[in-house]
Amino acid sequence: MAEKRLLEILLTSIKEMGLEHLQLGAPQQIEKEVQRAERLFKDYSSKSHHSKDDAYSAALKLVRGEVLDSWSKDIVAAAIAIPLKERKDLSVIETPHLEALLNSYREQADRGELWRLTWYSLFNSYLSVDPSRLSSSPGREGFSKLRTFLRKTWPTIDSNSGDLAVPDWVQVLRVEPELLSDNPAQKYATAVLAGDFEKVNEVQQRLGIPASGWFREELVIGAVKQVILQSEREFKHHLPAVIALIKTAPTFRDRAICAVLKRYYECQNRSVDPQLRDYLIQPSVWRNPKLKAAGIATAWNQVSDFEWRMVMGWVNERNLRDFFDILASRNGANQERLKFWSKYMNQIAWTRLIFGHETIRQKTYNPGIRALLESEEGTYARLRGSSDKTLDAFMMQLGDYLVVEFSKTGHGGYVYRLSDLPFNQYTAAYQGTTEDLKSGFYQGGKAVFKIFHTPGWEGRIADELRRLGIQPDSRSDSAHQRRDRLSDDQKQTITRIQGFDQQRQSVASQTVVMTEKLGSATARNTVESQHDNLIKQVSSRSLTVDDVKAVIRPYWGASIIAETTGAARRIKVTDRGGNVKLEAELKSLGFRWSQFYNCWVWTEE
Repeated sequence: MAEKRLLEILLTSIKEMGLEHLQLGAPQQIEKEVQRAERLFKDYSSKSHHSKDDAYSAALKLVRGEVLDSWSKDIVAAAIAIPLKERKDLSVIETPHLEALLNSYREQADRGELWRLTWYSLFNSYLSVDPSRLSSSPGREGFSKLRTFLRKTWPTIDSNSGDLAVPDWVQVLRVEPELLSDNPAQKYATAVLAGDFEKVNEVQQRLGIPASGWFREELVIGAVKQVILQSEREFKHHLPAVIALIKTAPTFRDRAICAVLKRYYECQNRSVDPQLRDYLIQPSVWRNPKLKAAGIATAWNQVSDFEWRMVMGWVNERNLRDFFDILASRNGANQERLKFWSKYMNQIAWTRLIFGHETIRQKTYNPGIRALLESEEGTYARLRGSSDKTLDAFMMQLGDYLVVEFSKTGHGGYVYRLSDLPFNQYTAAYQGTTEDLKSGFYQGGKAVFKIFHTPGWEGRIADELRRLGIQPDSRSDSAHQRRDRLSDDQKQTITRIQGFDQQRQSVASQTVVMTEKLGSATARNTVESQHDNLIKQVSSRSLTVDDVKAVIRPYWGASIIAETTGAARRIKVTDRGGNVKLEAELKSLGFRWSQFYNCWVWTEE
């Protein structure tokens, strides 16, 4: 009885250890399991003698065309996404050498000889690819080849891993195989649009996905793809969250904006979305669409004329409202002018704000004026000749005519024919007198007619406009309803997205090599402290190119160009990542934003 009980215990133990398939007393079976255990041990060993320098050296040898020994061929897997400074920051992924390397790994996998640790290193390299490297054709092709290799060889790695003592990353990939697909983040889109990043954060933490890698960018694209397929109501409801997400994905920003604008144009109601408009016209994004014709805001060339004109309409409406709400209202102007001209909003093809001395001066302390001038940077003009320093003016194009209004009643208004203007509508400054804007004051001064804001003026001007073939818009006023305020749930979602983005901004450039990671709070604080000290040191002396390179190094999407012209030395910094902290640091170093170069510029004579 005791022997039977012991046999039952032994059989149960063997089964629990997963050894029930063994044939006891068969040496070949024991040898097979020993070999399997050795492979498993190799996978779990820390390989402490592997260093990032070893992997980097192997990557450098590879791109130089040198033959790698078997050991170097394994460890180079951890460095294929690292920029090689000796090769102008080119990574293995961006070179033809990647394909030959992957082919050798594929042959090993087919023979069952590819180390799981080598595959895992490739997977880590895949997760850490810098999104900016996907903007070039070699980068996109190399990334696609790496993803295809991992996807095709994963079943073999999964099968060989078995069910005993499986590493955490294997468990994650068994549940999340989409990470190796062409839409790796699509499944998280619904949660992300609601500001729920719990699942995303869990996957990132368990796999060690760098916050600066491509995954977050794909996360945004996945969310955008999902939201543009929704109904018009749902699409517009999610727009604030989409905008907040796009801000976290600078590499794919333009692609996302194009998709959003295309979907918006397909809506029945294309009336202004203030949040989307104000985001698009920022100097660091696409800028004011009025600058497209001047060849400055070239990003607008990425969308159709229909979509560009739609946003132009939004900007024109804002200019009209701002002129009367902010500028004219402070002078006690007749607010009925806003109501009147709003009836022609859909026909206003172009607008221009012309600021007087007092408005320019108020920029330093009036937030509303400052925001208005900044949004119109590069498009507004100045009023220099008027004796009234508080006077501003406004131009709007209606069909073949140009209307000029002033911020104060008593100055009248003028309607000119575009083909016979007495002034240049694009000049940088006006006198604001009978010399230019008020030239229609005189009989024979080229004005088609003059606007007198005396009682009953609305009816008289409407009749004059009809005589010119200009009728009020046929669309109802409801089409122009504004949505300036966000709901509480929209605000909460944006707050959570901003918190998610702060995690990305706080992650400096880092290299994922084998098992080496910079994970401790102490280490991160040390890096940040060193960077702050660098800013202080550089601020105390003349800038060098190396100084600026060191300053921008932690920031994704920042690049530098140095040039010397005559006696002047100029350093330009382009910040495609739109990093707020970098902007502050550049300003502290004496950089200024240049509308001409569309970047940050430091000049030394």
